[in-house]
Amino acid sequence: MADTVRQTPEGYLTMAEARARLGVSKMTMAKMVKAAGVKTYDDPRDARIKLLMIEDVEQMGRPTIALRPILERWQENYAQTDEQLASYLHMPLENLPALRAERLKTIPGKGGSRVIGGDYPDTNDPSAADLEAIAVRHDADPERLFEVFMGQKTAAGKAAA
Repeated sequence: MADTVRQTPEGYLTMAEARARLGVSKMTMAKMVKAAGVKTYDDPRDARIKLLMIEDVEQMGRPTIALRPILERWQENYAQTDEQLASYLHMPLENLPALRAERLKTIPGKGGSRVIGGDYPDTNDPSAADLEAIAVRHDADPERLFEVFMGQKTAAGKAAA
């Protein structure tokens, strides 16, 4: 049998290749896959080798924006309690901790893509659809959550300037 170099199927990466691409350890990669809910596939030639789709690996490598500091800054700026924030967002108070734990994926700058803050080619903002999906998932008013996000993003930008 001739010596051949093993080729990963087109459109997929092995876990080792994905780890190398993202520059993370084996344990961190396993945690990232679990947290992202990414599907893993068995290699047809070796069931011990797990494969990931390249698009999924690229998605996991994108930065995220945590909602917790945004919501906390909003509360500090407006001296609001948790009850007042939940009321402002038109959501049940018991859903607030889960909302705080959410993270928004950023999207790379693509001209014409609908992002929070407008259509900018060099943006790293999350998509408006993602923020709306998070609001719906936690029974919050999407427009109010958008206001909170934009208000704190603008305030943070002014403070940095």
